[in-house]
Amino acid sequence: MTTEAEITTLAEPAAVLWDLDGTLVDSERLWREAEFEFLESKGLPWSHEAGKRLVGGSLDIASDVIAEVTGVRFTVEELKEGLMGIFFRKLTEGIPWAPGALDLVSAVAAAGAPQALVTSSEREVAELVAEAAGGRFAAIVSRGDVDRPKPDPEPYRRAVGLLGLDAGECLAFEDSRAGVTSAAGAGVRVVAVGAEHPGAFASVPALDRLEVRPAAGVPSLVIRR
Repeated sequence: MTTEAEITTLAEPAAVLWDLDGTLVDSERLWREAEFEFLESKGLPWSHEAGKRLVGGSLDIASDVIAEVTGVRFTVEELKEGLMGIFFRKLTEGIPWAPGALDLVSAVAAAGAPQALVTSSEREVAELVAEAAGGRFAAIVSRGDVDRPKPDPEPYRRAVGLLGLDAGECLAFEDSRAGVTSAAGAGVRVVAVGAEHPGAFASVPALDRLEVRPAAGVPSLVIRR
């Protein structure tokens, strides 16, 4: 695991790939509210502990976990219409950006490096966030764009391909173990945000600890002490 002091010289990527939920957007609260609202409307029990098992996962995983906890299985389409519908409504009421997230996206764009969103959320959510960020993403890979979501490497392989770059030239930011596994498996250097995860080459406590400095045409990511 690379230390924070070393990240300055290592993190000079040709492109930056961002996870959405929990990394760029502090969406866990909105997801918990949506889960409780959706399941309570069905007369089913739910808990914050159960909700933690959905973090970083897809609707396929949510279907399995909800079935295990409640004894009722919802199809992905039912969850997309119900659970995702509630979450999307809450998101349109105000995107809870993670501290420092928008500043970093803007600074990477100003440095001239392309960026991509790589998320297990549906495209409608990703496009809403991308628009709110000023259209600074050259590519979006959402759940519907891949056959195998995170932790499989397919989402990051697709993003790298859309940008026309080699995986080793790119840097990803992920907050979950599934996301780190996905990026690392695709050959992308990945920084774990908020906690250390196996496979990450570095970790940062939060995005607002980072700043971007142009370096030979690429963004050099520097941790403020």
